[in-house]
Amino acid sequence: MIFRRLSRRIIDIVAPGCLVISEEFSDWEDSRRRIDLLAIDKQANLVVIELKRDEIGAHMELQALRYAAMISTMSFCESMRILSGISLEAWDR
Repeated sequence: MIFRRLSRRIIDIVAPGCLVISEEFSDWEDSRRRIDLLAIDKQANLVVIELKRDEIGAHMELQALRYAAMISTMSFCESMRILSGISLEAWDR
């Protein structure tokens, strides 16, 4: 938790030119998975940042592919909704 907050503050070292739009992003309909940090770069591409304590993380590559697939349909408008902190239900009204 502390490392995640610190990483959010020093994001330019981890992912230069990116803006963190969500921490522990979990706004999925059919999944309870969480992306540690969800960011957006200057070209409006979404960037998934998963923080690991060591290199032993089981199936890290599979997790990266899974998260990439989960955000692949997210629009720029949707990412701005996430950044603003507006719930999905309120956004649809």
